[in-house]
Amino acid sequence: MRDGTLAPGVPLPVSRYSGVQAITRTSDGSVWVSLNTPGLHRLQDGRWTHLRDLPGTREGASPLTLLPGADGRVWMGFAHNQIASMREGRLQVFGLPQGLDVGNVSALQQGRAGLWIGGERGLARMRGDRIQTLRAQADSPLRGISGIVETANGDLWLNGARGIVRIPAASIEAMFAGTSAAAYDLFDFLDGLPGVPAQFRPIPTALQAGDGRLWFATTSGVVTIDPDRIQRNPLPPPVSIHSLSVDGRPYRLEAGQLRLPAGARNLQIGYAALSLAIPERVRFRYRLEGYDQEWQEAGTRRVAYYTNPGPGDYVFRVLAANNDGVWNETGARIAFSIAPRYYQTTWFAAACVTAAAALLWVAYLLRLRRVSRQIHDRLQERHRERERIARELHDTLLQSVQGLILRFHAVARSLGPGAPARDALDAVLERADDVMVEARDRVLDLRATARGGCLADMFARMAAELEAGPELSIRVSEEGNRMPIDPIVQDELLQIGREAMLNACRHAGARHIGIAIEQNAAYLAVSVHDDGRGIDPDVLDRGGREGHWGLAGMRERAARIGARLDIASGPGEGTRVEVQVPAAVAYRPRTAWWRRRMGRHRA
Repeated sequence: MRDGTLAPGVPLPVSRYSGVQAITRTSDGSVWVSLNTPGLHRLQDGRWTHLRDLPGTREGASPLTLLPGADGRVWMGFAHNQIASMREGRLQVFGLPQGLDVGNVSALQQGRAGLWIGGERGLARMRGDRIQTLRAQADSPLRGISGIVETANGDLWLNGARGIVRIPAASIEAMFAGTSAAAYDLFDFLDGLPGVPAQFRPIPTALQAGDGRLWFATTSGVVTIDPDRIQRNPLPPPVSIHSLSVDGRPYRLEAGQLRLPAGARNLQIGYAALSLAIPERVRFRYRLEGYDQEWQEAGTRRVAYYTNPGPGDYVFRVLAANNDGVWNETGARIAFSIAPRYYQTTWFAAACVTAAAALLWVAYLLRLRRVSRQIHDRLQERHRERERIARELHDTLLQSVQGLILRFHAVARSLGPGAPARDALDAVLERADDVMVEARDRVLDLRATARGGCLADMFARMAAELEAGPELSIRVSEEGNRMPIDPIVQDELLQIGREAMLNACRHAGARHIGIAIEQNAAYLAVSVHDDGRGIDPDVLDRGGREGHWGLAGMRERAARIGARLDIASGPGEGTRVEVQVPAAVAYRPRTAWWRRRMGRHRA
C-alpha cells in the first residue's frame, strides 16, 4: 500500500500452500517469506530464491517466525527449540546445547540487552552466544508466548496463553538470576481481553505503534493498551477471618485466645478480603506463628489447612493484596491454643525420662552384679586352685621330703658319734629341717588366704613385725563401718600393702609410714603413705627398676581383683600408694532378704 492505494502484488513462488507462516524485510530491501514448504524463500530484485537446505535445522523445517536484525542478519525461529541467524548466506543455528529450552519458538524481538525468544514453554534471552531460559510452570502466564514488545523504559510486554503480561524492567534481572519470584501484571478476560493469542500462524501477535500504544491480536479480535495511561487501584483490601473448624466441628471466633481441645488434627481457617475492582484477583498469604517458619503464598485460595499441628499456643495471621498488588500489611489475626494430651505434657515426658533413667540404672546394676559375680567366681577359682596346690604339696612333695630327712637321720645315727662324716651330715640335716619349715610356711600361706582377722588388725600385726626400733613408726587408721571382705581381695590388699611398706623401709628410708583403710558402700580403699625419699619419675614411668618386680607385682595384683591402683611420688616428697576396689567386688555378697525368708520357711 502506498499513498492509500494498493500496489500491484508479487506472485508467490509456489502455487499450492496453506498460508504464509512469517514474512519480514531486511535493510537491503530483500523480502523473506516462510511458507508451509521446506526451507525459506527470498525475494530480491523481483526474483525469488528458494533456500531449501538450511544446514543444522531439522529436515523439512521452515521458520515459524522471522525477525530482521539491526546488523543485517535475519533471525528465524523453528519448532523443537531451535533458532538460527543468516547473514551473507552463512547460517548459524542455536538450540538445546546453547541453553534454549522454550519448545516451539513462536516469538522473536530485538531488545536493548539482547534477543528475546518466546515459546510454548517459557521465555529466553540471548546475549552474544549465551542463552538464558526462564522455564515456566504449567499454570504460569509466561507460557504460550507468541508476541514480545520491549518498551522504551525497558518494560517487557508478552502476549501469552493466559493473557497479556507486563514484566517491569526492574524485575527482569532478578527473575533470570532466580533471586526472586516473577513480578508481573496480568491482563486477561477479567480486564476485557477477548480470546487468546494465536500460537501458530499468524504470528507475531504483538507490536508497538509509533504513538507508543501496544497492539495485541487474539483469536477473537485485536486490543490496544496505552502503557502510559494504565489505571491503578491504590486501596489495600480489608481482611477478615470468618471461620475456624477443628476435625469438621466449627468454633465461634471470640475476643482473646480461643482454646481448642486436645488431639486436634485437621484445622481449617477461612478468611476473606473486600475488593470491588476485580475480587477474583485478590491474593493472600498467611502464616501460623508457632508452626510456620515463613509466610505461605496462598494465591486466591481463601482457606488455610493444617494437619496435626500439635499442642501449644498459636497465632494465625493473614495478609491480602488487591488486583494491582497493593498489600494490606496489617491484615487480620486470631490467637488460639491446643490443649495437650496426657502423653504430650511435660510431666509425662519427665516421667518417661525418669523411668528410662531408672531402667538404665537397673541395667547398670545388673551388669555390675554380673561382672562382680564373674570376678568373685574367678577369685574363688584361684582360691580353690591354691588350696589344691597346697594340698598336693603337703601330701606328696613335703611328705616325701620329710621321709627322706628321717632316713638321713637314721643313717647319721648309724655312723656313730665319732664318724668323720657325722658332723657334715648333721649340718646338712639341720639345713634340711630349716627348708622343710620354710616350705610348710609357704604351704600354710597358700591355704590360709588371710583368715587371721579383719584387715586393720592384720595390717597392725604386719606393722608390728616390721618395727625393729624407735627410728621407724607405723600407724594404722580405719574409717567407716567394718564389712565382711572377700578373702581373696583381703589377701591381695595385704600383699600390696606389705610390698608398699617393705619398699618404704628398704629403699626409701622412711621414718613414718601411715596405713589408712576406708570402707563404705561404694568402695574399699587402702592407702599406704610414707615420708621417704620417694621414687624417681623415670623409674615410676618404666614401672620399676630393672630386675625389681615390686611395682609390677602390685599392679598385677590390683588388676586381678578389678581394683584401681594409684602411685604418687616424687624425689624427697615421699610415696603414696592407694588401691581402691569397687564394693561389688570387695565385699562378700549377701543373700537377699526374700531368699533368707524363703530359706527359713523351707527349714
